[in-house]
Amino acid sequence: MPGEAGGFFFSEKDFTNPKNKVSLAVASFGQTFKVTPIQMVCAVSAIVNDGKYMKPHLVKEIVDDDGIVIKKYEPEMIRQVISRSTSEFICGSLEKVVVTGTGKNAYVKGYRIGGKTGTSEKIDEYVKGEREKYIASFIGIAPMDDPQIAILVMLDDPTGNYVEGSQVAAPVVGKVFAEILPYLGIEPVYTADELVGADIDMPRLTGATIENVRSLFTEKRYSKLKIKTIGEGNIVTDQIPAYGAEIPNNSEIIVYLGGKADDSKVKMPNVLGLSPEEANRVLTNAGLYMKAQGAVAQRSPNIKASKQQYSEGTELVRGTVVEILFYDHVGVSEGASGRY
Repeated sequence: MPGEAGGFFFSEKDFTNPKNKVSLAVASFGQTFKVTPIQMVCAVSAIVNDGKYMKPHLVKEIVDDDGIVIKKYEPEMIRQVISRSTSEFICGSLEKVVVTGTGKNAYVKGYRIGGKTGTSEKIDEYVKGEREKYIASFIGIAPMDDPQIAILVMLDDPTGNYVEGSQVAAPVVGKVFAEILPYLGIEPVYTADELVGADIDMPRLTGATIENVRSLFTEKRYSKLKIKTIGEGNIVTDQIPAYGAEIPNNSEIIVYLGGKADDSKVKMPNVLGLSPEEANRVLTNAGLYMKAQGAVAQRSPNIKASKQQYSEGTELVRGTVVEILFYDHVGVSEGASGRY
C-alpha cells in the first residue's frame, strides 16, 4: 500500500552468526526488531493456516453498476513457512493463552479463540528521566477449530494503571469477536463448564398454561432454569424476565398466574471488584439479572468485575438484565519488554 513501511528484521545471515548470540536471544521474546501490523497479521495467519503464507489483499472483487463481477481476486499462496504439524501445535498453544494464560480478557463464551499478548517497549523513544512508553497489543484468531478471522489491536502509549496488552488490548479483541462470530453465522458450542450459566434467550411464556411451561423447562436448553410462581390459576399472565431477554441459563424466573409482573423500580448496586459469583449474587438479591462478559472462562481469584452497564444507584425496572464486564487482572507483564 502507498506509504507502507517495510519493517526491520534480522537477515538469515544475522540469525546464524555465532557472534550475534545476544541479539538472537532477545529476538526470541520480540525485542530489537520491528514489524508492521500487516506483517504481524500475515505471519500469525500463516501460522494458523496450516503454515501457508497467503498474499494479503484488500479487495475481494470489483462489480459494475448491475452487480456483475468484473474482476475477482482469488487467494494466492506465496509459500509454506512451517509444517502442518507445527501449525497444529502452535494453534493449541495460542488457544491456551486465552483459556488459561494472559489472554483471558479476549475470551468469548461458546467460542474457541486463540491469541497472543504483546507489551513492547518503545526503546528508541526513551528519554532519561521520563516514563517508559509502550505499544500494547493483542492478536486474536477465531474459531480455532477452523480459523477464519484474525484481529490485531494495538494501543500506542496507553496510560493508566495497566499498559499490558493483556489488560488494554485483549478485551477489545474479545468484544469485536463477540459481534463478528454470531454475525458470520458461527454458532457457539459450549463446554460442560460453560453450560453452567450459559446465556439463553428467554422464551415467551405469557398465555401458556403452567403445565406447558413446566414441560418446556424439562428440555435440555432450559433445564437449569428455576421457576417461581406468583398467584393462582392455570394460565401465565406475565413473566420476569421479559420475552427475548438474554439471561444465564441457571437463573430463577418468575411466572405470574392471574396478575401482572411487579414493575417496581430497584436500584443498581455496585458490583465493581467482585468475582462473577459474588456479582451475580448481589444482582439477584437486588432483583436484577446478570449477563457476564469478558474473562469468565474459568474460576480465578484475579477475575473481577471491571465495568457495569449502569452506575450505582440507577433506578431500573425489576428483572432488568444488566451487562457486567469481567477482566482478569493478572498483574503480570508480558511481551517484548522481556518481562513475564
